[in-house]
Amino acid sequence: MTTPRRRKVWQHDTENISEDQISEYFHRLGWVVERFGKDYGEDLFIRIFEEGAFTGKAFYVQLKGTNNIQQYALKIGVFSYVVDVVNLLQWHRNEFPVIFVLWDIEQRVGYWLHIQSYVDKKLKKDPLWLKQEEGKRSIHIPFDQMIPWDGDNTLLAVINAEQPLWQMLAEVNQKLDMVDPHYRLEARLTRTGTEVTTVEKYPGAAAEKPIKIKFTTSIPTKTDKGRELAERIEQFITSGVPVKVPLSYVKNLELPEFIEQALAEITEDGFLIMGPAHNPKPLVIRIEITNNGGEQFTLEQVHLKVAQAGREEVTLTNDEQPMPIKVRLVLRTNGTFEIDFTFADTQQVYQLLMQLRFQHFLSQPNTVRIISLETGLPLASAQYTKGITEPPPAWYLQTIEALNAFQIKLGKLITIPGCELTVDEMNMLEKLRRVFHEGKWEMTLNSFSSPIIPITSENRAELLQQLEPFEGGKAADFPLLLEDFVNLFDIDIPLGRIKPIYVKVKLANEQAVREKLSEQEDGEIQLTFVPSGDKTVVIEYLEWSKVIDEDAR
Repeated sequence: MTTPRRRKVWQHDTENISEDQISEYFHRLGWVVERFGKDYGEDLFIRIFEEGAFTGKAFYVQLKGTNNIQQYALKIGVFSYVVDVVNLLQWHRNEFPVIFVLWDIEQRVGYWLHIQSYVDKKLKKDPLWLKQEEGKRSIHIPFDQMIPWDGDNTLLAVINAEQPLWQMLAEVNQKLDMVDPHYRLEARLTRTGTEVTTVEKYPGAAAEKPIKIKFTTSIPTKTDKGRELAERIEQFITSGVPVKVPLSYVKNLELPEFIEQALAEITEDGFLIMGPAHNPKPLVIRIEITNNGGEQFTLEQVHLKVAQAGREEVTLTNDEQPMPIKVRLVLRTNGTFEIDFTFADTQQVYQLLMQLRFQHFLSQPNTVRIISLETGLPLASAQYTKGITEPPPAWYLQTIEALNAFQIKLGKLITIPGCELTVDEMNMLEKLRRVFHEGKWEMTLNSFSSPIIPITSENRAELLQQLEPFEGGKAADFPLLLEDFVNLFDIDIPLGRIKPIYVKVKLANEQAVREKLSEQEDGEIQLTFVPSGDKTVVIEYLEWSKVIDEDAR
């Protein structure tokens, strides 16, 4: 029997509180906030006023509130939130700016993302990113894009632009793309202004035509700011950590002609960011991790590219590789190395399972070997007497193992939603975990009903005979279901046959049933039973019990 899905009442409260808090902030600015129904795709429409007069500027807000914002935080400095593709398409086509806001009701702050420009960048890298309208996509909201804001803010720059800023940047990028056959210059909006970077038009362009930039610096090291900048430049030279140098400190600057032409289009002032030279050829490695018991976990075909490089160390990452496990490798000239692992945001059960198993493996003492797949030779190795990560919660790993097993049995992908789970969903996950790992599920029977039974002249006597064991409130054995399933994330997941089980029950509506059967007309009845004695029932699932028996051998 399935029960109606019910959301926690406080989830509705969270939505209302977040809307009240952000509306209060906008009202304090003197702006007008209009609310929409939840079915429109946007929650709020904000019109900007200055000194009581409408400026003609307005924008939409799609608002998501939470009382636990850290559940969406990633180590790369962004919050990740899952959004329906159909909504992204709707927002992208909107003539007004659409601002997605993830609001923390505990801290009374929000984190915003301009949807149109974000989608434009995604589609430029992957034109098919929004092709499947029935799907979902994760959007990444930077930690530093906050509401309320202090002073000037990029959000205001987006909204107040005479021409929509994301359109203006697209036009600038189109012009920059025509400047040089080897490189294109990409312009993007940041909190400090417009940033321009060089990108190869094709792999190997940098090798054919390296970018040569010459300059000297004049930094006043008598000030704290100057000394800090000088130290950061030295750090760049040593390890390649990027450093931003204001143009006011730069002397005798010599740039390639195509960059000089482009810079004149955008700004006369600014800064240089000193970063690593681009190396289009990846370092392809295999990472073998072996624990003290001889078990091994292997990451095959890890494609590392230089993220930063200096005289003493080089940092490589596989950030561009579509893998659920991200690797950061630091190689030093003294022969030592440092390796870190992080996990990409995913709602796919199998990928999440691989991440959790890997995390569990890393939490044990182990030996790490890095092998070049180009030469087959080891590049480095290290032994860790302690684990290098914390193990994942055992119940969480077991739950994802169960979900993966059931999706294999079902032959259909199960995707974990990015939003907060309901009470019923958490209960269903716990049931799947117990069924898969223990082959059993304990439940409490309060009452249950049979399917509706038609009454005819042919079966009336047979039905009366079946009721005899329950006559006068007596208890009798009753067989429970032979099949079971759960409905999770709107997917029916069969649990398979259960071991035949009989429970002592009484017929709760005996009198009403007998009165119905005594009538000489056709009709319908439904039997309602209540347990007699112990209400706790342990159900054994035959298919998953076999899994346990095989493991025990």
